Amino acid sequence: MTSDRDNLDPIEPSTARDLFLEHKATECANSTVRNYRYALKSFVTWCEKEDIDNLNALTGRHLHQFRVWRKNDGDLAPMTLRTQMSGLRVFLQWAGSIEAVPEDLYQKVMIPRVPREERRRTEMLESDRAQEILDYLAKFHYASIKHAVFAVFWETGMRLGAVVSLDVGDVDLEEEVLRLAHRPDQGTTLKNGKRGERPIAIRPQLATLLEDYIENTRSPVTDEYGREPLFTASSTRRHRTSIRRIVYRVTAPCFQGK
Repeated sequence: MTSDRDNLDPIEPSTARDLFLEHKATECANSTVRNYRYALKSFVTWCEKEDIDNLNALTGRHLHQFRVWRKNDGDLAPMTLRTQMSGLRVFLQWAGSIEAVPEDLYQKVMIPRVPREERRRTEMLESDRAQEILDYLAKFHYASIKHAVFAVFWETGMRLGAVVSLDVGDVDLEEEVLRLAHRPDQGTTLKNGKRGERPIAIRPQLATLLEDYIENTRSPVTDEYGREPLFTASSTRRHRTSIRRIVYRVTAPCFQGK
């Protein structure tokens, strides 16, 4: 007896992702392709971690395991997780069309539910608009705290508390990663506690930006615990309200004189 998997063509997850992105590049804006690349980055990493070297082997159980792993892996906002799982669903639907996975596998991707109010708040900032803001910051406010904060939020999808918790020492420029650490006894915490601790890969462009920010813009502050916060005010670590205010300011049309 044959199954729907008998007619599948073997393909590595990373190869399938690259083919998918090439396909999307022919019909989508560059910003959309970037979003898909970001959404699938963790999926390919998870496949490598689980020794899944052939996309044909994927099952609904694997998709559930990935979703749980991604949720517990770090301080992702609910809307970020929803967006990434939606991107995976589109990818698997395409993979079904080239006989890399069963055609109906994409239907087994469970998309996290997010309250409508939170969805509206998140969806107000579209990819093209975010890139426009980044381009403006790079031209007129390069390596400022506004530029660095917004770039970190946009590229990593971190929660506010995780961004506030970053120290200079958490920025590994050589490895191009940000290292999240739960330090409740030193004034900063991660939503998922110790489970939220992890390295987050960043692109070379963001690493260069953070290097320039640290060397030229950051106020040389040491907090009461002897830590060197990444994002500082004149004499202390930036608080949540201050970081949130920065994001509100740069995303307001009037910031660019509109």
